[in-house]
Amino acid sequence: KGIPVKALYTYAYPIVLDPTISPNPTSDATLILDSGTYSRLDSTSLLTHYNVVSDSSGNLYYYKRSYLRFDLTSIAGETINSASFNITKTGGTGTSYINQVTAEIDPESGAIATVYANANGTNLGSITGGTGLKTLANTAVTSYVNTHKGGFCDIGMTQQQGSATETYNSSEAASNKPYLSIEYTTGSSTNVNITAVPA
Repeated sequence: KGIPVKALYTYAYPIVLDPTISPNPTSDATLILDSGTYSRLDSTSLLTHYNVVSDSSGNLYYYKRSYLRFDLTSIAGETINSASFNITKTGGTGTSYINQVTAEIDPESGAIATVYANANGTNLGSITGGTGLKTLANTAVTSYVNTHKGGFCDIGMTQQQGSATETYNSSEAASNKPYLSIEYTTGSSTNVNITAVPA
């Protein structure tokens, strides 16, 4: 498959092809800590929540933190001009924080490990408000993507204490999956846009 040879005879030069791709990350998931017990949630939704309950035995922590891993191996060595993190919110009106994270990967399944639940890396920004597509586009996101081009870019989503659960589409949703939008310049000085979608 590809461009028919016959069509190439009709094109004016130089030919610029659209190299939009959808590289697959290792995984995306929600990791839950409930009173010292970790569990992993793979579903059509990613969740964020955080609460601390005090009882006679001390503080019990309960949170939901979500992770997304994007495969950027296809753009090794390219010059990144801009990047944005895009995710569709389906429930809640509060704020989720988008952070850098190095997720622990299960070598057997290639999935984000259940035991890893620390998404509190360097903050890249936040997304807030009601439902709909949320975009985080700033120099921090661009710099983070640039640092991880040619490898894997891991993003964590967290929440502050006491907030209600926020819900977002995961890569397993039927539509409106989360994605990174990246513009980079090739060696021929051509600006290229790609979309990296979790799967």
